[in-house]
Amino acid sequence: MAEVIVVGKIVRAGNSSAVRLTEPVMKAAGLVAGQSIEISAAEGRIIISPSHKIESYDLAQLIAGITDENCHGGMSFGAPMGRENK
Repeated sequence: MAEVIVVGKIVRAGNSSAVRLTEPVMKAAGLVAGQSIEISAAEGRIIISPSHKIESYDLAQLIAGITDENCHGGMSFGAPMGRENK
């Protein structure tokens, strides 16, 4: 897909600043409204990329991922100290 260049403006949005992204820019970048993104800045440029981080965990999925190979035994942290005996 061809590079899309649009002139924009940084505006105030509460205590932050914001940039409005046009539909052609969003489409060219493969982004959709509401999608999680990662923002980095280097050498006078701001880079916006899709986030691949998990936003939330599902307990059932986490439990389903437990196997004999990745499950460890109990751990000892020594004798109780302080008020955890009460």
